[in-house]
Amino acid sequence: MQEQIAGDEMWPDDPAARIATGYLAHWIYEYNQRDAVGQRETILNDITDTTADAFLGVGLQCARCHDHKFDPLLQKDYYRLQAFFASIEHDTDFPVATAGERAAHAGQFASWEAKTADLRRQIEELDAPYRKAAEEDAIAKFPPETRAIFEKPEAERTPFERHIAALLWRQVTFAWDDKRFASKVREPAKSKRNALMAALKKFNSEKPEPLPASLAVTDLGPVAPPVTIPKKAALGEIAPGFLTLLDESPAPIDPVATPTTGRRSALARWITLPDNPLTSRVIVNRLWQAHFGRGLAVNASDFGRLGEQPSHPELLDWLARYLVENGWSLKKLHRLIVASAAYRQSSASPIAALAATKDPENRWLWRGSIRRLDAEQLRDAVLATTGELQWRGAGPSDEADAPVRTIYQKALRNRRDPVLEAFDQPERFVSSPERHRTTTSTQALLLLNGRWAQERAGVLAK
Repeated sequence: MQEQIAGDEMWPDDPAARIATGYLAHWIYEYNQRDAVGQRETILNDITDTTADAFLGVGLQCARCHDHKFDPLLQKDYYRLQAFFASIEHDTDFPVATAGERAAHAGQFASWEAKTADLRRQIEELDAPYRKAAEEDAIAKFPPETRAIFEKPEAERTPFERHIAALLWRQVTFAWDDKRFASKVREPAKSKRNALMAALKKFNSEKPEPLPASLAVTDLGPVAPPVTIPKKAALGEIAPGFLTLLDESPAPIDPVATPTTGRRSALARWITLPDNPLTSRVIVNRLWQAHFGRGLAVNASDFGRLGEQPSHPELLDWLARYLVENGWSLKKLHRLIVASAAYRQSSASPIAALAATKDPENRWLWRGSIRRLDAEQLRDAVLATTGELQWRGAGPSDEADAPVRTIYQKALRNRRDPVLEAFDQPERFVSSPERHRTTTSTQALLLLNGRWAQERAGVLAK
């Protein structure tokens, strides 16, 4: 958890810790969103909501616009939490490599740069007017107020303006990197450019392959933009802090060795305190839900008054203490649960007739619950049965139709896999505490005569 929230601050030299911050980088981003101010607000709200749901199990998003109507959560609490992330920035294509690997790659790349310097300079000179035109076209689409920020000298920008300019600059570079860019170059520059590109291509064998890259985040600088409550700016800047119910004082921010604010480190340490009353219970409840299909507290992301009371509160507390006392080891907790008598029960019970009248939903765990495969499990099981499933390890994601485990699939929010969608895979753009379980004709028809199922059957028959 500490690595996911502040790996870049707490362990800046550990690639694994830096990669873990990719959890924070899964925000909703639209490359052509001209309203960069609104987009930054959406990003920060998304991070705040998801962190409160995933780690604390509180419906804090209800306090975004006003004090929570049912739980003792203040509107100020929402923005105290958001202030921890006010300086966050996408660390584009963070190289997944050790210091030695990065140094070796830099040496090879410098050698290639030296040999191709003249060719690349000539290409850049030919591209310059077209790049300028693409930049001006992108800037012209920005609203006047954000265009003014973009055109301001970097040294004069406030921390907030630096964030807005960074989002806008991504749109400019996208215009440069567009595959259609080369087609915009006209003669006679086009022929000369093609010849130079052909000459540059001859050095491809000397150019090192890019280092493996990963999603990651960092801070844009050591000073965070101010956070205020919308329409209540008169209340002043909101300092980072924890839930007022648990700690009213501002969060203690210790200096860090990295050029960041150090705010996320403070949040990460607080979330993982052994006596934090929320985190360990939230984790335990999610693991219990994964094994039993239903959490001890049904609303896994909302432990407040709108959620149901835990069915076994003493067990939830005991498991939370067990997790902390065993060094937050999830493996030990998994082993404890699956070895328990409750988990190893049969779905058939000698008291079924009586128990079904008293507890038809099996909340008191008088039998083992029959559960269907999740969407990903179903897909993986079919591919394993046909012999198509390819086993692989860590690395970049595969295309959606690749015969690998679903966990390695590239997830496109606007182009969902029809098999996974039919079998209730959650949406990928919001935190999903549980899965909806539906039984529809679409599922039956897909497995009976859908194209994907027919192709798998053909492979199995062969």
